[in-house]
Amino acid sequence: MMRHVAFRRATLYLVVAGSLLLGVALLAQRGSLRGPAAAKAVAAISPVASSLQPTPRRTQSPTSAARAPAKRDVAAPDVTAKKKGDWLNEMSHSDDMYASISHALPSALQGDGRAAWSISEALARCVSTIRLFHGSTDPAVLQAAEDEHTHSSPNVPQWLHAVRDEMAKMCSKLATTDPFAALPPRAGGYTITYWRKLALAEGDGLAVVEAATTSAGVGIDWSRESTPAEIHTLQAAQAKLQAAVSSGDPAVLFQAGMNLTNGQIAVDPRDGVALVLAGCEMGFDCSANNSMLPWHNCQYSGACPANADFKYFMQTTGLASQYGQVYQHALQIEQGLQQGDPSAALAAVRLRIPAQQSQ
Repeated sequence: MMRHVAFRRATLYLVVAGSLLLGVALLAQRGSLRGPAAAKAVAAISPVASSLQPTPRRTQSPTSAARAPAKRDVAAPDVTAKKKGDWLNEMSHSDDMYASISHALPSALQGDGRAAWSISEALARCVSTIRLFHGSTDPAVLQAAEDEHTHSSPNVPQWLHAVRDEMAKMCSKLATTDPFAALPPRAGGYTITYWRKLALAEGDGLAVVEAATTSAGVGIDWSRESTPAEIHTLQAAQAKLQAAVSSGDPAVLFQAGMNLTNGQIAVDPRDGVALVLAGCEMGFDCSANNSMLPWHNCQYSGACPANADFKYFMQTTGLASQYGQVYQHALQIEQGLQQGDPSAALAAVRLRIPAQQSQ
């Protein structure tokens, strides 16, 4: 059993490392980065990334496709919703997700969509650890058994032990103690999907971004002419994404930008990179210290400094030649939003809608 657990974990870390290739791979796919430059960019990001072959898939998690209940209208969300706490930042730097979820729970139940979204992110971050420790009354016993196996395996890099130890500290209590035990019982429980649907129903910008991105990437067959219904779906998704980024919420800018680095749904992935950089400049923690980000683990592997951020990767890979131009675009977005002019941010949200690709 421990051998299978270790293998699944190693596979998970490879997938996470592969996420670092997103911007590099998509720009290479569109011809902005080619040949040796692309290979150098890949190798610079992670020691294991150069062995991974990027595929042009949508940048969304299986749980991100949550839809709002039918009785709630989220077509024009209030993405400038009140901030009762910087819940996402708390989750991103927490060493005890059970405590952080418990802290955000009252606000989530009182209509704070960002608190609900942050709870879903915390659960998603810990899902593998929860499954590993689920049902154990003493996680330390299971941890010790896994330690004995992994430390004796020559194929497990030492830095993976540090990652595993961090995850165990952060998440193991969620496997043995239910933070939602005091809530009324409900069919299906209080899952990741439940909290994401709740966040979407409350109009949280991050939930809107994920739902809009999902709708833009599902069911569109680019090998044939799009139907009017498909074009309408893309237009509606673009409008929702534009409404979200116009709020100036740094986390929303970051997430929308990451999603729009997907060349299958975005006209130009560099617009997505500019939105990401704008979010970083406006206060979102884009560094490896943020445990929610795919490059968090690179500080353990030695592939990046502990304080490496999105800007660092752009400047130290094959994208460096384009960095200045994209960064200027990011500054235009930031300055416009700070001055109450979202036009640059809106212009950066361009989905591949057949009727407007030539514009």
